[in-house]
Amino acid sequence: MADRRVAAPPPATPPARDAPAEEEDPATLLAGLPPTSAVCVQCDPDSSPPPALVAAFSALLRAIGEDPSREGLRLTPERAARALRFLTSGYALCPRDVVGDAKFVVDVPSCGGGGMEARLPGGRGMGAPLRGGGGMVVVRDIELHSLCEHHLLPFHGRVHVGYLPGAVVLGLSKLARITQIFARRLQIQERLTQQIAAALMDEIQPRGVAVVVECLHMCMAMRGVEQRAAVTTTNAMQGAFADDPSLRQEFWSSIRTPRSML
Repeated sequence: MADRRVAAPPPATPPARDAPAEEEDPATLLAGLPPTSAVCVQCDPDSSPPPALVAAFSALLRAIGEDPSREGLRLTPERAARALRFLTSGYALCPRDVVGDAKFVVDVPSCGGGGMEARLPGGRGMGAPLRGGGGMVVVRDIELHSLCEHHLLPFHGRVHVGYLPGAVVLGLSKLARITQIFARRLQIQERLTQQIAAALMDEIQPRGVAVVVECLHMCMAMRGVEQRAAVTTTNAMQGAFADDPSLRQEFWSSIRTPRSML
């Protein structure tokens, strides 16, 4: 007689339980951003930071074993996102944005009186404009703060800028503004130095530009070799400064002279 066996019914499936809510993956949030968002979010540092950046900082805290929901860290992802956006706000700017109309022709009076007169290019003055003339302009000790692109750690120091005017001179504050544009990006000091010099050559067409940057790097001070006093110096010499050793010497002397008490 054939063996007739009835197959046992499959075990009952337990009722589904609601899965715990998971925080969205930062990569997923980033993938949903339109291509221009990386620039647009930089335009208004006072606006709310993008969710992708906040989520990325939350993920970072969890990755090092911290709890981003605890009291001391609850608002840290948003604060850190705002800070990073400010520190990288230079991506949304170019030197022309800050230079604007702050380029002036300097007239030297031909009548022997009245001093010097500054005017906008194309304006009228009482004397002949400086065309390929004028002494060296030097602004030293411009403060610099930036982020190293290798470790995302700060480096800070001073920038000294000199140039030989061509047809125009630049408003002095714009030298600091141009420095900030390039400093507020992920940087290496060598490239930052060259970018400042190149921007000045492009914007005001001087006869020459000299830039010296001196910085302390936290990636050398806080980790690795832990050299807290090591100063890195870089320079860029363009135009007449690259060609004339005496001009370079004059510039170096001007930035090494002890500052007087103003």
